[in-house]
Amino acid sequence: MCFEGSDAVFQDFWAAMSYLTRLPLPVKPHIQDLGRTLVFFPLVGLVVGGVLAGVHWLLGGVLPPELMVAVILALSSGITGANLLTGAVLGAEGLMSSERSREDRLRAMRSGRAGPTGVVWMALLILVQFAALGSLHAVPQVHAIVLFPVLGRYAMVQAAYHAPYLSPEPGGLTVLTGRRGAEWTGAALVSLLLALSFAGLPGAVDFLAVALSTWLLAARFNRALGSLPGPALMAAGAVGETVALMLMAVVPA
Repeated sequence: MCFEGSDAVFQDFWAAMSYLTRLPLPVKPHIQDLGRTLVFFPLVGLVVGGVLAGVHWLLGGVLPPELMVAVILALSSGITGANLLTGAVLGAEGLMSSERSREDRLRAMRSGRAGPTGVVWMALLILVQFAALGSLHAVPQVHAIVLFPVLGRYAMVQAAYHAPYLSPEPGGLTVLTGRRGAEWTGAALVSLLLALSFAGLPGAVDFLAVALSTWLLAARFNRALGSLPGPALMAAGAVGETVALMLMAVVPA
């Protein structure tokens, strides 16, 4: 039984990796219940942050600082298949198009078609992330590179908990119904521990800011759309990453 339980844990971790990244994996699990994997989201963020930190270590002494920041952000999007930024585009379209009905906005988000409002918001997020990460130097920058993917994935857990009705996506079976208290608590504790480890007390402030901002965002999606479409979950991750980087730039460890 112990081995069976361990195998289930690893399956859920690989499922989270498969859902959140495009990294080559030893297995390609099919996710039927996203809620079971939520506790592993911050650890997936830690894997992403570790890859980014490794690239920074290899190229930091070769590339100019501004180019290095651009490479890190581009690689972060590449590892995730640009899902977070795509979600930010579609999420902005769903929230900002108040003149359309709820059904029309949900349909537009699921169609994957980007409008000018979403593109502008995505550009603003990228600009803020670039400026925030570029303002840090040496050790604080490395800590931020490791930590912002962690807090971004925690933001997704926070959104999923506070707006828990994730609509099934076309062609897939990914569903999330009901609040996952144990998974949410585990993800929060892991994220807070990692934030404290890499950034000390300022890291705890970063964690709280991400938690608050994505709780507000989830509430807004719930009021506007009545559910949490997949793009909205990714949008929460993009907002969480941006808030984390902003706070780390203002209050570096």
